[in-house]
Amino acid sequence: MKPKRLGFATFLMTVGIVACLPASQPAHAQDSYPSRPIRVIVPYAPGGYNDIVTRLIADRLSPVLATPFIVENRPGGGGKVGAAAVATAPPDGYTLLFGGNTNFVLNPLMERNIGYDPVKGFVPIALVGHFPMIVITPKGRAVDTFPDLLTKIRSLPAGAVYGTAGVGTPTHLAGAWLARLAGAKAAPAHYRGGAAILADVINGHLDYSLATLAVATNRDRINIVASVTHEPIPGLTGVPAIVDAGLPQFRKIDWITWNGFFAPGNTPRPIVEKLNGAIYQVLKDESIKMRFAELGGWTLETRSPDEIAIFIRRAIETMREPLRELGVIPE
Repeated sequence: MKPKRLGFATFLMTVGIVACLPASQPAHAQDSYPSRPIRVIVPYAPGGYNDIVTRLIADRLSPVLATPFIVENRPGGGGKVGAAAVATAPPDGYTLLFGGNTNFVLNPLMERNIGYDPVKGFVPIALVGHFPMIVITPKGRAVDTFPDLLTKIRSLPAGAVYGTAGVGTPTHLAGAWLARLAGAKAAPAHYRGGAAILADVINGHLDYSLATLAVATNRDRINIVASVTHEPIPGLTGVPAIVDAGLPQFRKIDWITWNGFFAPGNTPRPIVEKLNGAIYQVLKDESIKMRFAELGGWTLETRSPDEIAIFIRRAIETMREPLRELGVIPE
């Protein structure tokens, strides 16, 4: 999908983000860094893909930068607690956040006071991965295809029930968007983890759910009826993109989740650039790419901090209207 042109207002806001990136500092600031362990905060509970990916990369970064990387889980508030802890940390490169869509796009749009400024409070370091979502349904319930699912949820007088990974998460909002575009009623059932969602889909307690590609290993027990993408996912045989399976309006938004490393605002530019280079060096490792594929995603090519800032601003503006239509943006 070709990137959209930025309007003048969006361009001004983009310039604002880039302007918040720290200016270059003397070379000695980069030469002496790092001189002690680096802490990476994951704003979610252990065991999820954010936690797994963070630890995977942190383990490889330690020898590259010759210093320990300590991963600390700081869950709470849908990712807000951990993000706020990093935003208020000293901007010296020794406290980082592993965050993504929820921290920098969804939470800021849906809540007025999240405890941090997603623009001024952080400096982007590196985006590391994309994790597309898929739509899953129970087997043996006459919902073997995406058109079957649309027919079923439109016919339920009381509405469908779909599983989510929590309030305000991509699975919650994309699941609601699906029902809205289908002209159907659907109530979210919020869970603490993907394993519980998968179990309830398998047992027929949920009409559908959105999930990461990692659940594709359970294809003998669930139906994968569509990918929440603009194009079919390579390797996912027989699964159409949702835009081709009955809801072309999904093309309006890119629902692929992304994540990466961020530092507190005003972290010196040489430190940010050193981390950026080290992280993308690690991501070139074929074993890392294979592990990402096992988790249902793929690694990203090198992007500068400025390019990431523009990417995030574009994502915020793209999501604003759909979230307003869903009634989750405060007026």
